[in-house]
Amino acid sequence: MKCKDVIRKIEEKYPVSFAEEWDNPGLLVGDPEKEVKRVFLALDVTDESLEAAVKAGADMMITHHPLIFSGIKKVTADNFISRRIIGLIENGISYYAMHTNFDVLGMADLSADYLELKDREILEVTYDREGRQEGLGRVGNLAEAQTLEAFGRFVKEKFQLPFVKVYGDLNKKVERVAVCTGSGKSLMPSVLHSQADVYVTADMDYHSSIDAVSQGICVIDAGHMIKGFQQKQRSAPFISLMANFILCSNKFQLSVFFQFFMELTELLILHYQHDGMSGDSPVVFSNFTVGSSIRILSLFSQNLNGNHSFFHCASPFLSNIQ
Repeated sequence: MKCKDVIRKIEEKYPVSFAEEWDNPGLLVGDPEKEVKRVFLALDVTDESLEAAVKAGADMMITHHPLIFSGIKKVTADNFISRRIIGLIENGISYYAMHTNFDVLGMADLSADYLELKDREILEVTYDREGRQEGLGRVGNLAEAQTLEAFGRFVKEKFQLPFVKVYGDLNKKVERVAVCTGSGKSLMPSVLHSQADVYVTADMDYHSSIDAVSQGICVIDAGHMIKGFQQKQRSAPFISLMANFILCSNKFQLSVFFQFFMELTELLILHYQHDGMSGDSPVVFSNFTVGSSIRILSLFSQNLNGNHSFFHCASPFLSNIQ
């Protein structure tokens, strides 16, 4: 299978035309005619993930976040971006990124699915052509109203997070939910317009969060979740959706790279064949068949011993649910 065939398969589901104008998805390094037998998936191209891809014998690397965003005038080894580009080329690895096109066409509905939102709508429309609308985030309703505290626990459990930050009155009833994968601060005007009771997103700064509370919107900051459900499995949703679209050849192997940063960077490479899992793995798969969705049910599950206590911070608006 050639690199261009892998790309064609991906873009049948996630066309780059749905990406934001500022974004840079697509084939960024390499030859579309190159033969590909092994693909390496990662959230980012880092020195560590590139080294792991080389050790895995990958012919192609696919990430969510693009390595290259802006123009590059020099490609030299003393620059960290250029050094990685050189490493890809020297090791014959074609490199492809899919970012906001995947957020719009994959992650938006996936996040709403995990939160079990009903009557959902697009939070912010970014594509409106020929009668078709797509966009970032989703807004919908819970099956029944619940307290902000209860919903915070629900978010934590659904995304298997060690904790979430909650801004707002923990006793307030919430029912209408807005959600955006990744950093969602820029969508706040759309959240206010949606009349949501609570906004689930990531990377919200303190002042933006308390400003939202002042305008009637509670905020649950789950720390770049959904792009990662948990710091220890932050590539999981990207990989689970992606894997289905590249397992399309009997000779095709997939190397999955889970990368996370806690106090130290830890690496895990999981290899499996298209017809089943091979070797010991801490990952549990369900419905692992070619042509079906691959759902990653658990990865490095933490035993919290039932400890779900609250750690109240100095701010009256902020609680950490653990």
